[in-house]
Amino acid sequence: MSALPSSRFRKKYNLLALPLSMFVLMSAQAAPFPTLVLDADGTVGYLVGPTDINPAISANGSVLVANNYNGSITALRWAVDSNGLISSPTNLGTLSGGSYAYAFGANADGAVIVGASQTMVSVSQRIRAFRWVADSSGNGGTMTSLGTLAGGNDSQAFAVNANGNIVVGQSEVRIAGSITQEAFRWVDNGSGGTMTGLGFLPTGTLSSATAVNAEGNVVAGWSNDASDNRRAFRWTADSSGTTGSMQALALISGATLNFSEAYGMNAAGNIVVGVSGNQDRNYEAFLWKAIDTTSGTTTGLGFLPGGNFSKAYAVNSTGDVVVGISNSNAGNSAVRWAVSQAGVVTAQSVADWLNNAGVSTTNTTFTEATGVDASGKVIVGKGAVSGVDQVFVARVTTPPASAGGSGVIGLVDLQQSVSQFMAIPNQVGRLQNLMLNGAHHRTLMDQAMTHNDTCGWISGDLSRINRQAKGDAGLIEAGLCRNVAPGWRAGIGIGTSRLGLDLANNGHSSVSGQYGIAELDWKLPNRPIVASLLGSWGKWDASLRRGYASTGTQASSGNTNVNAYSLRARIDWQDAFQIGAVNFTPRLAYTATRTTIDAYQETGGSAPAFFNEQKSTAREVRLGIVGRFLLSDRTTLLGHAEIAHRLDKNAATVSGTADALGLPFAFNQKGNPIKRNWGRLGAEVDYKVNERNIINASSFVSSSGEDASVSGAVSWKFLF
Repeated sequence: MSALPSSRFRKKYNLLALPLSMFVLMSAQAAPFPTLVLDADGTVGYLVGPTDINPAISANGSVLVANNYNGSITALRWAVDSNGLISSPTNLGTLSGGSYAYAFGANADGAVIVGASQTMVSVSQRIRAFRWVADSSGNGGTMTSLGTLAGGNDSQAFAVNANGNIVVGQSEVRIAGSITQEAFRWVDNGSGGTMTGLGFLPTGTLSSATAVNAEGNVVAGWSNDASDNRRAFRWTADSSGTTGSMQALALISGATLNFSEAYGMNAAGNIVVGVSGNQDRNYEAFLWKAIDTTSGTTTGLGFLPGGNFSKAYAVNSTGDVVVGISNSNAGNSAVRWAVSQAGVVTAQSVADWLNNAGVSTTNTTFTEATGVDASGKVIVGKGAVSGVDQVFVARVTTPPASAGGSGVIGLVDLQQSVSQFMAIPNQVGRLQNLMLNGAHHRTLMDQAMTHNDTCGWISGDLSRINRQAKGDAGLIEAGLCRNVAPGWRAGIGIGTSRLGLDLANNGHSSVSGQYGIAELDWKLPNRPIVASLLGSWGKWDASLRRGYASTGTQASSGNTNVNAYSLRARIDWQDAFQIGAVNFTPRLAYTATRTTIDAYQETGGSAPAFFNEQKSTAREVRLGIVGRFLLSDRTTLLGHAEIAHRLDKNAATVSGTADALGLPFAFNQKGNPIKRNWGRLGAEVDYKVNERNIINASSFVSSSGEDASVSGAVSWKFLF
């Protein structure tokens, strides 16, 4: 016999034992899909799914709630606007005197949240069911205690109906001098509310309400019976709407284990799913369907091949698709049961369901399914992609589909794929570094010329990137310079540059465009100090193809524009000291770069995303030294050493929405940590062709940081 699931309510303080039916997706009358959220720091802490703490979502997909551990437990609520973008989470607070609260459910539009909060009652800390109602702003709100049944101290609210005026849960109650736990139904009467105990099954003494239908007149949960066995029940209100009757749902036919619990219910309230004992004294998923107002039929949903344990967590609106978990020859697996009009049940693993639709699941496992949409075509649950545990979204459609297509996406996989957008600002930053610290690693003042001379340069830079992503960058540049006053030299140039990167999972990013550059140098009078300002500005076209680790996905791609400008302030102390025949010039530079990436929409693939405009500023300080050795009248050798420090800690935040198989996900992902310290070494040679022409070649290597792994430059400097 399989072990009993740990999600049963065993103790009055076991607030984490909320049935996973809280995650059943929205009803057909509302928006067809929910909006889910990737947490701002890039983790899956606030994903709506079994990795979260009792998540719930409003039926229209505009509001979601979840709970966060951070020393204490905080109930949070996100509002999602019409564009699918999320607000900052609202802390629902606590009841008076409390230090923590749990949110368990939301009504259809998310204006009402229910849960449980610690609170101070007299001089004792208690746990009380609450109902939080949003104010006119849609963000703030008021939390109200629902109280308890007579004589009780603690209560918890687990579900709320569509319009938010009916709440169900469990409360302590004093009966015949003894404290017990009873299912309740709380109804808003316009000037407060009334909590009514739903009672117990005959001679029972414990009960809990775990689900309510959209109208609020049907409740499901569990109660013990005369033999103290836990049994699933369905409670229906009478014509008055305030009282009603509780009926035990029949066990699976022939059951020898007298046990059942209800976990989920459809919006109409005529279908209930959960787990029941069966004829082999095992736990088996069941579907109960009403025949009339007083009776119904219970169907055992069976197991995957080789299995003897299953649970049903959620059901679609018509009851022909149920999802949950079953063990099998291969271990625990997410399962989808198809139920025909004649009551014939077919159990199929989610993996087989996808494979039969032509979706590869080679490196993906599905351990349990916890939610299904109204149509039965979208399933969510918990699994792993390439060995990484994560929430999954799976969809099978019959072409032509109105939105999305067949496929599967892990939400960590999606987050990692979205992070490939970081390649674009990283590439622009590397191109800026190549411009400023490639051929322009030396100032214009570092070239002998008379006042009447005009100087010019033509240079080309190439670099190779071998860290994380791999790729090549290059630029070609031409410019002119002239002494504009005693001790002052100015120059301007134009160039074109390109960088391409091969990303993980067959992704690729490329950036190409043109830029301008300007420099102003000042040699301090009677001092070997050169102060310089070097500025650049440019515009690039960027393209990105995002890949995924999951084999059941297809890449998405898009194009956008990038604008960037930078300013470098630098001090060179020319020939500050000498060792042997080598003169040394130390330098100190500060650089700031501002980058703007236009918003753009991707096309194609499993999760085409809309990326919001991104603006970021990078700041760095470099301390370097160059040693100069005159090899001959025509040839000068130079050696460079430099350390760099990035002042900012993280790359810019990436935000937007991704249409993952028809499900709109909002994401607000904090930029990855930046390598803040690195070093660079270089070697260089100047060859004087004649008094007016110099050929220069340089090469640099860099430790792990923002510079390219290896770079090289060739330039022609001339006077005319």
